[in-house]
Amino acid sequence: MVTEEKEEIVLSSQHMEEEGLTEWAAAFKLGTAGYRDQLDPDDIDNPTVAFNRTKVAVIAEAKARVYDRLCRDKEGKIERHVG
Repeated sequence: MVTEEKEEIVLSSQHMEEEGLTEWAAAFKLGTAGYRDQLDPDDIDNPTVAFNRTKVAVIAEAKARVYDRLCRDKEGKIERHVG
């Protein structure tokens, strides 16, 4: 879905608890292909699956911060892709 609307997710303590982010982060393993199948196509916000809107946003933000650190001395822009 392509949209021009800005979407913001605020990770309050309550939202983190509702999403189970602490447990999810503890069990997360980078490069785990099995996560592809652990989503709910009928509910993008389902907190019981490994991939939902919030968890993908957390991964994207972490990836962006890593790229910013790795490329801070490079001139020009870098392109970030999640997926």
